Amino acid sequence: VRRLAKDLSLGGTYAEEVCERAEVDKHTEVSDMDDQQKSSVETALAHVLESGADPVLYIDEGGDSVRAAPFPLQTYSGYEQEGFDTFSRALDELFHRRRQQKLESKRMDKYEERREGIERQLHQQKQKAGGLEQAAEQRRQAAETIYENYQAFHDLKREVDSVIKDEGWKSAEQLETKGLESVNHQERFY
Repeated sequence: VRRLAKDLSLGGTYAEEVCERAEVDKHTEVSDMDDQQKSSVETALAHVLESGADPVLYIDEGGDSVRAAPFPLQTYSGYEQEGFDTFSRALDELFHRRRQQKLESKRMDKYEERREGIERQLHQQKQKAGGLEQAAEQRRQAAETIYENYQAFHDLKREVDSVIKDEGWKSAEQLETKGLESVNHQERFY
C-alpha cells in the first residue's frame, strides 16, 4: 500500500483498493511478493484506473456519510451505497451531509444544554415547593392549635388588655408568660 500510494500517487484509499482487488495483504513488502502477486496487483491497478465513472457515496449504519468515490470500492463493500451521475455530485452530497450533520450536532448540543438547564430549574422548584409545603403544614398546625385553644387565647388577650390599661406593659408581660404556660400546647406563638 505504501509503495502504491507513494510511487503512483494513488493515496491510501485507492492503494488499499488495489490490494483488496488483487487479494494481496496490504502490509506485504514488494520485495516479498512473488510473480503471481505482482501480476494480480498490476491487473487490479489497471482495472481501478480504467474503471468507468460510476460514482458512489458510502453511508455507515448510523446514516452518516463516510466517503465519496468515483467508482465502487471493494474496501467499502460493507457500507450502504448511493449512486450519483457524477463524482462531483457525490462529493457535493458528501460535504452537504457532513455540514448538515455538524449543524444537527450543534443543535443537539444546544438542545441538551437547554434541557439540562430546565431540569436543574425543575429540581430547584421541586425543592422549593417541598419547603413551602413544609412551611404550610407548620402554619396549618399553628392555626389548629390556635383554633383548639381559641377560648384560652381570647381570655388571655382580654386579661392582658385589661392589665395594660390598669397596670401598664410590665405587668402585662408577666401575665402573658403565665397565660401561655397555661395553654395545653408545647409551642410558643409570637
